[in-house]
Amino acid sequence: MLPKLDLGEPVPLFSINTEARVAVHTIEGFDVSEDGQSFLVPTITSAEKSEIVVIQNWEAEALRNRGKLN
Repeated sequence: MLPKLDLGEPVPLFSINTEARVAVHTIEGFDVSEDGQSFLVPTITSAEKSEIVVIQNWEAEALRNRGKLN
């Protein structure tokens, strides 16, 4: 005979903000270790927004401005 499973009320273990959830690329927003003993939970360590600046066609612009720099 199997032992009776007694479940308690669900309790949140952690919260994950939207920005951190995007970093993991899963619906859940976290991952569980292979042995099931720990969670990988992303955190945001800075309130500053990070930016990436992409400069397209910079080589052509550099060639056009080559004579202007000297």
